[in-house]
Amino acid sequence: MEALDQVWLIVYSFNQVLKSGVAKYLIQVPKGKSTTQIINELCFWPQGFLFSEFIELYQSLFDSAEKHIAVVRALAKKRKGVSLEELSSMTGMSCSGRTTEVLEELEESGFIMRMPAFGKEMKDRSIRLVDEYTFFYLSWIEEVKPSLLRSTSSSIHYWQGVYKTPVWYEWSGHAFETICFKHIRNIKKALGIAAVRTEESHWRAPRRSSETGAEIDLVIDRADDCIHLCEIKFCDQEFILDGEYAKRLETKKEVFQRVTKTRKTIFLTMITPFGVKKNEYCTSLIDQQLVLDDLF
Repeated sequence: MEALDQVWLIVYSFNQVLKSGVAKYLIQVPKGKSTTQIINELCFWPQGFLFSEFIELYQSLFDSAEKHIAVVRALAKKRKGVSLEELSSMTGMSCSGRTTEVLEELEESGFIMRMPAFGKEMKDRSIRLVDEYTFFYLSWIEEVKPSLLRSTSSSIHYWQGVYKTPVWYEWSGHAFETICFKHIRNIKKALGIAAVRTEESHWRAPRRSSETGAEIDLVIDRADDCIHLCEIKFCDQEFILDGEYAKRLETKKEVFQRVTKTRKTIFLTMITPFGVKKNEYCTSLIDQQLVLDDLF
């Protein structure tokens, strides 16, 4: 089975097992078919088990689920997350009262995550959609649902058609990044720092006319005066770090040191599904690398 698709199915299935208390989602996966075929049948056939599950899922978990759905719809459009003020503007909901309650319910249920920005106060945390099925449904199923319902074909092959297209790789990159965020404890364990007190965040320095901008997917700030700058990169095979990409990573590290003025030891850490191919750039630049298996 293709690695990221397998992860999506497993994580989503177990999320729903925990929420519903039964394994009915797991038994929907047929034997003897590829992951691409399974996703196509479950998600893009009108009779598929996950084709129309979205509304039912939220209504079964939350009272007055309209606001919860409005929040996740807004977050699906901003994959890197938004501030509370931005979310309020996008949804027309206030920044307090019922909105706070809705966000707490979504966070406690594992649908969203609030990630702090490095060096900023907790109130500046960005809100990010992290539920696999919700993101998948709003990214793929809902967009083509009307046309699929009108289709007279007895066998729809939509997912096979978009598999490994540029938009598929873009979605895969975000999905892999989200999976990493949800498994930081295992990332720390793989790095040998499970017992070290840490703070996890993201970081971004906007580009200015005279200065280069940069963005770090995941910053792990250690209490022992070290910082991991984690570059999360999805690739469906061993990732090859070339000179251009190596220069981008060097620039990110330089900008981070300059802007934050940190004196801590900085480690460049790559997280990819299948590892980084050893070459001169990998050897000289990357301090640690983790793979998909390290997340579980």
